[in-house]
Amino acid sequence: MKCLYCGIDILEDWTYCGNCGVNIKEYEKANEFIKNGLEFEAQFEYAKASSEYKRALELPVPQDKILEHLERVTSKEQVIIDKINEGEEAIIACKWSEAVHIYEEVIKLNPRLTEEINPKLVQARSMLHKSRKGMKILWIIIGAIVVIGTIGWCIYVSAPEQVARRTLKNGVLSADIQEKKIAIEALGGLKDKRFVPLLKDALKNDNSNVRAAAARALGEIDDSSAVSILKESLFDKSWKVRVEAAHSLMLLGDSSGVQLLRDAIK
Repeated sequence: MKCLYCGIDILEDWTYCGNCGVNIKEYEKANEFIKNGLEFEAQFEYAKASSEYKRALELPVPQDKILEHLERVTSKEQVIIDKINEGEEAIIACKWSEAVHIYEEVIKLNPRLTEEINPKLVQARSMLHKSRKGMKILWIIIGAIVVIGTIGWCIYVSAPEQVARRTLKNGVLSADIQEKKIAIEALGGLKDKRFVPLLKDALKNDNSNVRAAAARALGEIDDSSAVSILKESLFDKSWKVRVEAAHSLMLLGDSSGVQLLRDAIK
């Protein structure tokens, strides 16, 4: 026969191995526990396997190989416990995709836990499906809003009134003096305060007719923010600009240019 620990040939009546010194009978008992542990381990019954290896450790035999078996199965048990805990944390955090992945791994590591783990896996899969469906609906809604908004914007910018406003704005920015003057006069009639900054810039134009038209338009729009720049225009080198600025100030409730108007009338 052979020694179960070191493998050399020994006689049946030997109590100890002449090579490694192991107690042959005791190690035979330990070897039975090890065999049982390996069988349980192959069946994914890690707790039972661990119990068998611990029984082997209680015998007066070398423990290095037994400890290797115990550490291996203990490590497998711990990995599964950690995975289950991670799955619980993923469920609490509503990380359904992560939970599904973890629980599927647990079942692969130990198919015997399928019955225990399956309800949690089913729950995670169900919630994952709902969340994906919800995200799909959300993206559909967002897409619809974007499409409707784009269509609405296209309709808005292509409306006749908007086209006219853009045309007038472009006219104010035109290099052609006559075109610029006509556009400024038209903006005054619109009474749209959004064009006040454009008209203020026009008050600084080199052409006096453009400045005069801008001064008049600012009064027609009735925006008090134009008062200060119109007061500056009371000292413009062109009498037409000064008169229009004074008239606009009067429309805005400011009497700064009243005397200038009186003088102009005389």
